[in-house]
Amino acid sequence: AASSLARGQVFRKPTIVGLTLTYFLFVFYQIYATFFVAYLRRGLGLPTEVVGNIWFWWAVLAFLLMMLWGLLSDRFGRRQVMAPCMLFLVASVLMPIFWHDVPLLYASAMLYGATFAGPMTIILAAAGDAVPRPMAAAAVGLVTAGFGLGQAVAPAIAGFLTDFTGSFYPGFVLSAVGMALSLLTFFLLPLERHGSHA
Repeated sequence: AASSLARGQVFRKPTIVGLTLTYFLFVFYQIYATFFVAYLRRGLGLPTEVVGNIWFWWAVLAFLLMMLWGLLSDRFGRRQVMAPCMLFLVASVLMPIFWHDVPLLYASAMLYGATFAGPMTIILAAAGDAVPRPMAAAAVGLVTAGFGLGQAVAPAIAGFLTDFTGSFYPGFVLSAVGMALSLLTFFLLPLERHGSHA
């Protein structure tokens, strides 16, 4: 009963509702991760070894920098760190549309790996900031529901667009647009402080 009451209270908070929408829109980042390898193989015809090496460096950067953005947002503020992180991430998913040179495809994958975890960490931290500590778990749980819904929707839409157009580019554009809208939503929210930076 206490858990249900906490969930009811946090769901009525505009900040938490907005962060749920923010997280839903952010999940469009997954389109790149879902289709990038297929794009490299089928769209550009790159050898398997090259594709594997590109994705290897994505994983390296993701592992090394996964916690960095959260630490920076604790130090400098959620909005101040979210903006460059998300803008770099948006750039990474648009790069393969305009540049097909292998070094720039490496750069795209590495930039993506370096930044994709940042918005997730910052959004969840902002949800915890927005409520008193006893309600933090409920707030994070509700916001994460938006992420789960996005996981079901975003790749399906991108897959349809790829089949319909015969190109991976519309999916990458959709990914960038979703994340840009996520950033806009995040900046419009009345971020609150119940202990951490907003």
